[in-house]
Amino acid sequence: MSKQNTLKYLNCLMGIAFLGIIVSLFLLKTGIVTSDAIVEVHEIFGGLLILGIIGHLILNWKWVKQTYLRRKKPNQN
Repeated sequence: MSKQNTLKYLNCLMGIAFLGIIVSLFLLKTGIVTSDAIVEVHEIFGGLLILGIIGHLILNWKWVKQTYLRRKKPNQN
């Protein structure tokens, strides 16, 4: 699988995880669901999002290095 296809699936997974976090938090805060199972769902989606972010950074590390970690050239005044 190419890097671009992997990123497409990874971005989709991260979006679903993000929505799962939001929905589960909404259900908890409004009191619609009060069981401990929804807390576990919230934690699982949070873990998936963290793993997705790490994978996204790994796949885009070259861009991160070129954009944020390059040395700045001294001014030639």
